[in-house]
Amino acid sequence: MEELYFDGAFGTYYYEKTNDDGCCENANLHSPHIVRQIHNEYIDAGCNAITTNTFAALRIAQGDKLEGLLSAGYRLACEAAVQSGRAVKVFCSIGGLDGDESEKCYLAAARSFIKLGAQNFIFETLPEYDDIVPALRLIREKVPDAFIIVSFAVSQDGTTRHGRYYKDLIKRAQADGIVSAAGLNCICGPSHMVSLAQALADEPLTIPLCFMPNSGYPSTLSGRMEYRATPDYFARKMVQIKRSGAFAVGGCCGTTPEHIRCTVSLIQQGVTVYTPKSYAVKNIAEPVFNPVRAALASGRKLIAVELDPPQDTDAAFLVDAAKALKAAGADVITVADSPLARARADSFVMAQKIKREALIETMPHLSCRDRNFIGLRGALIAGSIETLTNVLAVTGDSASHVTHAEKGVFSCTSFDLISMIATLNSTVLQGREYLVSCALNVNALNFEAELRRAERKKKCGAEVFFTQPIFTRQACDNFRKAKAELGAYIIAGVLPPAGYKNALFLSNEVPGVEIPQSVIDALNGKTPEEVFDISSDFAMDIINEVYEDADGFYLMTPLKKSALTARLTEKIRKKQNDSRDNEK
Repeated sequence: MEELYFDGAFGTYYYEKTNDDGCCENANLHSPHIVRQIHNEYIDAGCNAITTNTFAALRIAQGDKLEGLLSAGYRLACEAAVQSGRAVKVFCSIGGLDGDESEKCYLAAARSFIKLGAQNFIFETLPEYDDIVPALRLIREKVPDAFIIVSFAVSQDGTTRHGRYYKDLIKRAQADGIVSAAGLNCICGPSHMVSLAQALADEPLTIPLCFMPNSGYPSTLSGRMEYRATPDYFARKMVQIKRSGAFAVGGCCGTTPEHIRCTVSLIQQGVTVYTPKSYAVKNIAEPVFNPVRAALASGRKLIAVELDPPQDTDAAFLVDAAKALKAAGADVITVADSPLARARADSFVMAQKIKREALIETMPHLSCRDRNFIGLRGALIAGSIETLTNVLAVTGDSASHVTHAEKGVFSCTSFDLISMIATLNSTVLQGREYLVSCALNVNALNFEAELRRAERKKKCGAEVFFTQPIFTRQACDNFRKAKAELGAYIIAGVLPPAGYKNALFLSNEVPGVEIPQSVIDALNGKTPEEVFDISSDFAMDIINEVYEDADGFYLMTPLKKSALTARLTEKIRKKQNDSRDNEK
């Protein structure tokens, strides 16, 4: 296929022409003349490839309405291509989606376009690759000669909103051998996309590449998004992208027929072939030694103890408790990230304070609840600068029970967060990578579904699983099943009750916690010393139950009772030392 010059944005240009802030895909039905006119303007600007006005159809319609939007959009684009009298290819546009139903939606769109006789397809603004694979395979099966482009939307650092790295995604698309070309579109302005495109020039890629940046970055004026980059500026950047080896170029948000006209004109004036420049190989720092990773690799039972950061400015307890736990034999202190969605001191800052002052490894929890991707990434980079090398990625307790002003962000899932950390590890944090841990709920009612989630987390980059507290025999069985099937390090969660009232609260108000009534009754009316004995014995029964299968133990400190988790730490270490002596 000849090199392709794609059109620019449809949605933002449609809005510019009509001031209609509804979904432009609906215009396929109510204003077909405007849709056809926009296609004609892009063809007149020099395009030899146009995309159907169906990018967001999957987001706004389903069933018969979806079929109608796709059919009308395809027909209007084909009519414009034929009427132009030129060899203009029509690509069926399928926009990127989020959510559990995305795979099914992609398949629905692919089936509809195949039924219409389509030959060219573009999946664009994608956050993932795996979700579109069934649709890609269907197209390749039903239309063997189809030309299929997959295009990912990434920020300036090359990551999608799901934390996937663009080089990895393009390499995956190439390795599958299903698609015809791959590339990037949207989010980035032309200057940043130049950098991303040029960074691919020295990669071992044989798949044709396409790039369609936004015209620039938008500003908001009276509630309206405006893109102010000039067509001439955009075109000069697109020349640089073409020189990087691009097979296809075009535009996304904010681009107009004039942006495309300038781009085609400048490129066709004559573009020299891009030759990769020699470059100095970046020196990667010596890997930072991670005692937690080393302990896991040695086969010694890891002991991690969770401490909650303070709700005020007094952090003395944290440091003192960490010192005592270290003396008892703990390997790492995990620092919770505002459990129960109650504001506490930042887990990363507190983790670094503990590491610096108590001289023990730390593992801050990082939840999806309180930061968007920018904040999460910033925290991770800052933590690495401050020598943190462990992180526990969690969704975070829901903030739905607090005021509207305090509601959670949740701009990503734990899968996205794990992927983002893995991407950072392979790029800017090389040599000082995080050991990525995540949560495993052994108390889940549908544990098979929980295992599938765990497999997905592992695929995203998780190396260690920390379980929810184990209380029941069923949870023990689930733990052993996970250990047998996941092929990963699994740390058994243990939460000793702090006393009678705490046991009642945990058993009645915390989902998944089932403390035996005999233990609750035994705690009633006992002295602190007696409580410690009963609670630690109960916890040790659980520890003994899963000891042989566990890679370590995750002791959760109840109500600042760090002396209780210190006692359990000592007992676990004694048990391990006794086992080694017996082996000798």
